[in-house]
Amino acid sequence: MSEEAEKRLEKAPTSSKKTFFEGYKTSDLLATMKTRPLRCLKDTATAEEALQELAKYGVQAMPVKDADGKIRGILSTADIIAIIIFVPIFARYEGASNQVTLDNLKKVITNPAIYKAKVRDLIGMTEESRVMWEFWDDGDLKYVAERLSRGVHKVMVNYRDKTKSPQIVTQTDIVRFIQTEMRKDPEMSSCFSHPLSKFGVVSEKKVVAAKSSWLALACFRQLWEGCKRVHDFAIPAVPVVDEKGRLLATLSASDMRGMTKESLPDLMLPIMEFLKLKTGNRSVRPSEAVTLKVPLRIAIEKLLHAGIHRLWIVDDEDEQNKVGNVLSMTDIIRKFVSFNLKRHPDVGEDVKSLAVKVSSETPGSPPPTPADATGTRELENPKASAKAKGSDGLQQP
Repeated sequence: MSEEAEKRLEKAPTSSKKTFFEGYKTSDLLATMKTRPLRCLKDTATAEEALQELAKYGVQAMPVKDADGKIRGILSTADIIAIIIFVPIFARYEGASNQVTLDNLKKVITNPAIYKAKVRDLIGMTEESRVMWEFWDDGDLKYVAERLSRGVHKVMVNYRDKTKSPQIVTQTDIVRFIQTEMRKDPEMSSCFSHPLSKFGVVSEKKVVAAKSSWLALACFRQLWEGCKRVHDFAIPAVPVVDEKGRLLATLSASDMRGMTKESLPDLMLPIMEFLKLKTGNRSVRPSEAVTLKVPLRIAIEKLLHAGIHRLWIVDDEDEQNKVGNVLSMTDIIRKFVSFNLKRHPDVGEDVKSLAVKVSSETPGSPPPTPADATGTRELENPKASAKAKGSDGLQQP
């Protein structure tokens, strides 16, 4: 382990267990991020106005602020469309969403009343919109990581310095921070060169797929598969497969980004045409798939390089490229939150001995030279307005 990393751990509270985030403050993460302006939806805005605002800035979700400036929750394009469009359609055509016609859809989306719903009445109707988790910039980073490890995709960090605008921190930000810090420490980077199967980072999940022959509307329905309430996303993404079960593409709630009242008829397109339209009529981006033999470090690099949130797991002996499981950012963050730098329970060896072992087994160019360690101010508990139940990735209830 590098001298910088050892110093960081020495300053962390004494314990028989040392986790990856010990000694880091949330400000350490913020220092690695590009400052983003905080844009919020007014709770008095209508559903139509909210869709237009989200599309205008090209974002998937925005915090919702009331007249007093208090954050009431967070709302996404997917939340709005799910509540005002999908719920009435799926309720009316239960079990037959693939047979819905364009006329059927138009009867719903041309009803002006549905677009007049107020944002304040929409928040809390889906799992993640119920609360916007907030933290302080000088708090311990592990609290932010723990919340994001429970399936929450975004949290808000407030600065003690009131002249600075609050920042939205995403799962991608945390995973990128993990990669940056891992690269600073050759031994840690070498340790994480073990395959996914060695770390047990991929939990057993039931993957629900969508067929390439289906309409986009029917494929989005799969995001609710197995859910107790029709207006909650049960799973964040589904693989789109052909008639033989071979992986062709990925559909997620984020594919609704940019949709407005005028583009809702696009839901009646075949799914591959819908996804092609989302890329500006270019070819559909192929999904990323790996086997359990891929090193954890490489899996993280693939996620960040491709700008995606999950990797589909396929059998290395299956030439059909059939999806059997999924590795999500939630899985990765959860593993690093609990990862014991002294002795990892799944691997059964300490980080230093693992590094030596992996280095001898897989020779190659060493990782980048370690850089300076980061801050070590006192821990402070986060503030949160309520408890929220996180999703466990793609597991079907």
